[in-house]
Amino acid sequence: MRQQLSLRDRQGRRKYLNAQERERFLEASQSLPLTKRLFCETLCFTGCRISEALQITQSCIDPDESIIVFKTLKRRRFEQRYIKVPKEYCLALKQLRAGPFSFCRTTAYLTVKKVMEQANIVGIQASPKGLRHGFGVACVIKNVSISRIAKWMGHGDIRTSLIYLDISGDEDLALMQRTWPQITRNLKYNHEA
Repeated sequence: MRQQLSLRDRQGRRKYLNAQERERFLEASQSLPLTKRLFCETLCFTGCRISEALQITQSCIDPDESIIVFKTLKRRRFEQRYIKVPKEYCLALKQLRAGPFSFCRTTAYLTVKKVMEQANIVGIQASPKGLRHGFGVACVIKNVSISRIAKWMGHGDIRTSLIYLDISGDEDLALMQRTWPQITRNLKYNHEA
């Protein structure tokens, strides 16, 4: 039986970082040593899993194309995926030696939690998984196709990516506003009727 996936927990709490929280997370990460800062940026810019970020080697980084190659670790067969990233970030990542992230999974997790705390992000979404889900939601809002989201996130089944369409609040409004014709800006209403 297929597990029911959702962007909300049983109490209805959001599991993903919204755009403002992602910005605050990136801003708070600026105070970290360069290696840990770049690790946090990797999670935010790519939506990768902690274990995938820790597997990055120098050969996975292509600063000429601004690409990071990830080994998808959750699938039965070995697969690579390519993610475009900001040029300056990619150059900084390439300059790190051997690794570039030579710390353990626990250190990586605690680093993300510390940055979340500094950014005043609290709740179920204040986690590495919240960053991953936030990336997926940001892709939907920017009109990235579900098939592309599935590819970027390393989902084996496109149905897994469909959870990112289950957004609400400000994210749902942003998605809905894309459907309204441009002419709505010029509509005038008489509210005295």
